[in-house]
Amino acid sequence: MSNGSTKNNYKTYKILITVLIVILFCCFGYMYNISSRSKAVIIELKSEKLAIIQDLEKAKLNLVATASKNKQLSEQLLIEKQKIDAIILQLNKPGVTNDIIAKYKNYVTKLTAKVDSLSKKVTNYKSIIDSSTLIIAKNETEKKALIKEKSELQSKIETVSNNLYFYNLSAVSIKKRESGKIIQTQNASRVNNIIIKFEIAENKLATKQAKVFYYQIIDSKNNVIGLKATAFFDKKELVYSDLLNVQFNLKTTQVEKTIAVQNLEPGTYLLNVFDTSKLVLKTTFMLE
Repeated sequence: MSNGSTKNNYKTYKILITVLIVILFCCFGYMYNISSRSKAVIIELKSEKLAIIQDLEKAKLNLVATASKNKQLSEQLLIEKQKIDAIILQLNKPGVTNDIIAKYKNYVTKLTAKVDSLSKKVTNYKSIIDSSTLIIAKNETEKKALIKEKSELQSKIETVSNNLYFYNLSAVSIKKRESGKIIQTQNASRVNNIIIKFEIAENKLATKQAKVFYYQIIDSKNNVIGLKATAFFDKKELVYSDLLNVQFNLKTTQVEKTIAVQNLEPGTYLLNVFDTSKLVLKTTFMLE
């Protein structure tokens, strides 16, 4: 082999080695670029996966909070919570691809919207319940006020119905002759009868009832004149001049009683009228 051939071969080898080195460096650069991109993709996938898991955990907490506020939606919310737990478990497994992450990102978006909708429902329910509670409380307060008012009115009605009003009491001293002729006089020695009148006011709220009125006429010496009979009421006694039974029929009733008396002396006389044992009217009259 000649020196020229040797030199040509050397040059050829040198070129081949240079080309191989260049190709090798290109391969290294391509591999480095691929490796860098893969690392970036892996980091991005991990970041997106972590963000999705965080969103899922947040959605799960919202579901639990919403379920605690509304028992009617608790079963539906429990199903969604179980779905979230299954997805988080799936995302934590190795080999999660970009397609899987994209799929679950879409699910998280829909789930968040659903949870927000359910939360708004619960808020609306709570608002309605609170409003209803206030209305019920107000109605209960008004009901109690009406019951109290009714009770007070009933008490007043019972008081009015049980209490009759007596008025216009008068006492007229007369001399009644055997012929029946009546002469009004204030001369004590001539008086043999006293006519007593009063009225019971109309009361439509009362009940028809029989009344017993006791008349008590007391002279200036504090002596009861007339029958001088005694009535007993709960261990109390009443000395009276006469009595009268009256039927009250709810209308204005005029009551009149003539009491026989004798041997009267001049002076001031006190007249008391008792409804059973209760003093209801009194007045005075003079004799000369």
